[in-house]
Amino acid sequence: MGRSTKKLKTGLAVAAVLSLAACAQSPAASSGLTQVPMNTTAAPSQVVTVAAPSPEPTTEQPLASPAPAASQAPQAPSGVGPSGSFVSKIKDVDGYTFDLDVTVNTSNLGETVANDKPGFMSALFTLGLKMQLVNTTPGRTIAFKGVDMVSKPVGNPKFLVSALWKGDSPVCAPVAAAQNKAPEACAILLGYGDADTPTAVGATSTLKTFKGDQSGNLTAGMAAFPEKDWPAIKAAMAEPAAFMVSYDGGDYQRFDCPMHQKLGKMVGASVPEYECGAVEPELVQLPES
Repeated sequence: MGRSTKKLKTGLAVAAVLSLAACAQSPAASSGLTQVPMNTTAAPSQVVTVAAPSPEPTTEQPLASPAPAASQAPQAPSGVGPSGSFVSKIKDVDGYTFDLDVTVNTSNLGETVANDKPGFMSALFTLGLKMQLVNTTPGRTIAFKGVDMVSKPVGNPKFLVSALWKGDSPVCAPVAAAQNKAPEACAILLGYGDADTPTAVGATSTLKTFKGDQSGNLTAGMAAFPEKDWPAIKAAMAEPAAFMVSYDGGDYQRFDCPMHQKLGKMVGASVPEYECGAVEPELVQLPES
């Protein structure tokens, strides 16, 4: 599962569902996926309508997303931050197969000190994200299940895209320092695409994409790191080791891959060594929208 065709030259806390989702069949319910507390409660048998913050749509035109093909050469990233294109080929336990064709272009790192204490800063990315789902299952429509008892759009099934850096990257140093431990691989959640529409046999669905996490409170980027480390971090931003795809939905058990505490099921990656949760990264703190 998660066999990927790389299309890049390498260049969050998401699945943020309600505390109600603990009753539902979702990654958040069964594995500790980070919850976003809300002020709406109901009995387990009720469907809850939630006035969630509006997620932040990607505002920039992404790179052109070519048709997925095993022989296709990767595209070189053109952005100043994590950018590139790849196809992740995914198969679930029931035999459904599909390709996720992903293109991300980070055109501005958005460095700022406005909301940080002296000596610290943040980066709020400007990026475009395009995601297309290609149904490759012979003779069958493919569909994904939302989170029970959580209304749309919060409960929609979602595929998340993150950029990953190895532990020795300057991007990961602030995470290690904050946790007072040796550096490990780290990741920045860039955004996600809603997969709430069935895709017919042989068809392609373009997912509606959003930047940052699904609560609408956090955007793509990096928050509250030492200002003195920015030159090294900035240089490393455009060179992630890989991009990862994870899934959060009511039918998450259809994927036989490890569960990340905050990203959901780790179903795919842009390079083989990171497929199917082979590496479970620490998450970089995202800035507020």
